[in-house]
Amino acid sequence: MATRRPYDDPRYKDIRARILAGSPTCVYCGTRKATTIDHIIEVDQGGGHTSDNCVPACMKCNAAKGARYGNAKKATAIKARNAAVKAGPAGNAPNPAKKRFLAPEADPDTPIGAISPKKKKAPKKQQPAPIEPDRDRSPRLETDVALGFGGEPPPPTYGPAVAAWSKRILGIELMPWQKRVLDGQLAHDGTGRLQFRQSLVSVARQNGKTVALKALIGWWLTEGAAARGGPQTVISTAHALDLAVSLFQDLAPILEERFDAKAKWSYGRNELRLPDGSMWLIRAATPSAGHGRSPDLVVADEIWDISEDVIDQGLLPAQRARKSPLMSMWSTAGTEASRAMLRWREQGIQQIDTGDAGPVYLAEWSPPPGVDVSDPVWWTWANPALGHTLELDTLIAESKSPNRTAFLRASLNLWVAADAGWLEPGVWERLTYDGPNLPPATVLAIDSSQDGSRHVGILAHEIDGTAVLDVAFIALSESEMWDHVSQLLPAGAILAVTPGLDIHTPKALESRKVIVGYGELVKWTALIRSMILDGRVKHTGAQQLAEHMARAVAVRTQGGLVLSSQKSAGPIELARCAVWAAALATKSKWRSRPAMASSRR
Repeated sequence: MATRRPYDDPRYKDIRARILAGSPTCVYCGTRKATTIDHIIEVDQGGGHTSDNCVPACMKCNAAKGARYGNAKKATAIKARNAAVKAGPAGNAPNPAKKRFLAPEADPDTPIGAISPKKKKAPKKQQPAPIEPDRDRSPRLETDVALGFGGEPPPPTYGPAVAAWSKRILGIELMPWQKRVLDGQLAHDGTGRLQFRQSLVSVARQNGKTVALKALIGWWLTEGAAARGGPQTVISTAHALDLAVSLFQDLAPILEERFDAKAKWSYGRNELRLPDGSMWLIRAATPSAGHGRSPDLVVADEIWDISEDVIDQGLLPAQRARKSPLMSMWSTAGTEASRAMLRWREQGIQQIDTGDAGPVYLAEWSPPPGVDVSDPVWWTWANPALGHTLELDTLIAESKSPNRTAFLRASLNLWVAADAGWLEPGVWERLTYDGPNLPPATVLAIDSSQDGSRHVGILAHEIDGTAVLDVAFIALSESEMWDHVSQLLPAGAILAVTPGLDIHTPKALESRKVIVGYGELVKWTALIRSMILDGRVKHTGAQQLAEHMARAVAVRTQGGLVLSSQKSAGPIELARCAVWAAALATKSKWRSRPAMASSRR
C-alpha cells in the first residue's frame, strides 16, 4: 500500500484552512498576503500539523525558508558522506598520501586506490561494493516542483502517462530516474497548463536519455495531443544531426505501425504526420531551426554543444504563440564554451537557492562540488542507471583511460577545466556556518558575468576574524542589480564594485564605495585561500556559490595567485566576489600589527 504523503493528511488540510481563514498577512515579511502555511519545526523533523507549529506565510517567504532548510540538509549530508569516505570501510582509515585524481604525474594505467607518492605501488585490488538496482538515487540538484503551487503537495503530472505509454508501446519499463524527471518537467495545474516552459536534465552518458526522449516524444504526439486539446507539433534536434535522425529512425517505424503515421525519410528533413494533424520534425541545430513552425514541444539533446543562437533565435521564439509549450533539454556536462547550457543551468540553480518558482525545471546527477572523485563511492551520484543498465566494473575500466578529462565529463557528468580547482576536494563543503544568527553584513561585493548578462552580489558577515559569506542576489540586468544593492546594503557596510560598474554607482553610495578588480584578486586570492584552509571563511550553504567556488581555477602570475575566468569551466563571478568580500570584511584582522609609539615631552 502506498505511503500517505504528509500533506495529504486531513489534519494538514484542516489546520491550513483554519489558519488562512480571514486572509492573514505573512508572519515573516509582514506585508504580503499569506497563501500558504509554514511549519516552524519541519515535518521531517517531527513537527506536527498543529496550531502552535504552523503559521501563515506568503509563498515567497515560505519558499525561501524551505530552500535554506533544504540547502542545510544537503550540506549536512555531504559532510556525513565525506566523513564516512574518509573513515574508510569498517572504520579503516585510508592512506593519507592518496594521490589526487587529476595529478599530472599519476600513471594512467594504475588502478584507482591509495598510491604512495614515493613508490607508486598499486594497492591490492578491492572488489567494488554491489550496486542495488532499486536504491533511490535522487538528483543532486533538482527544482522543487511543489513551489510553483504555493509549497503545497506535488501537483498532477503527465509523467506516469508517459511511463505507461513506454511500457505499452515500446515494451520498455522506464527506470526510476527517467520517471522522476518526466514527472518533474510535465507537472501541470490540473487543467493541462504546464508549470515549466523549459527543463534541463543533466546526467552522465549511457544512462538512458534516449529511451526517455522516445517515450516523451511518442506520448506527446499520440496521447498528449488528446490531453492537450488538439494536434501537436514537435521539433527535435541535437548537437549532431545524425543523433537527431537516429532517434527518428528508431521511433518513426513504431508510430507508423501502431498509430498509422506517415513518415518522410529525407535525411535531415525527416518528418512524420499523424492522422489528427500532429507532426514531428527533425531539424539541424542551426539558428533557423524553428523558423516557419510553432512547436508545442522542442526536444534538444546534448545541448552542451548547441549554441545560444540556436535556442534564443531559432527555437524559443517559435514557441511564443503556443499554449503551455515545453522546451525539453538533455545533456551531459560541457565545457566553458557551453554557454547555452551554462546559462540554463545557472538559472535552475538560482531558483533552487532562492526558493523561487521559476520557469525552469532542473535535474542533475553529479558528484557534489569538491569531493574526491577518484573514489567510486561518488560515481553513483552521476549514474542513476547503475544496477539497471550500467555496471560499476565498466566505469572502473573507463577510469583508467589516459584521457581523464573525458572520463570526468562523460562518466561522472562533471564540468572540467584544464587542471583542477583552487580548493582541495571537500574543503568548501566542510565550512557551512551553523552558528547563531548572523550579525549585519559589513561588505557587499558585486560583479558581472563576462558577457554582462548576469550581475551578482555576495554579502560578508564578520565574526571574530571569520568571514561568513552569503549570496545576496543574482540579477539579469544592471538596473535590477542596483535595486538589490539599495535594498540589501546594510547601514555602514562597504560596497565593493568593479571598475566596469563604478561609473554607474548611485551618488548616494559614493562615500561607501571601494573599487576592486583584477589587481585585488592578484593580491588577495592566495590570502583568502589560506583563510579558507584555516576555517576562517565560512558560508551559508548556497549551491550556486559552491558551484562557482568548486570550478574556479587559480593560475600563478608575476604578482601572485589569481582566479582565472578563462581557465575555469564556466562562470566564477560569485567566487571572485567571495574573495573581495572576505578580504575586505576581515581586513583589520589580517593587516600588520600596529606599531607601538612613544614620545617625550
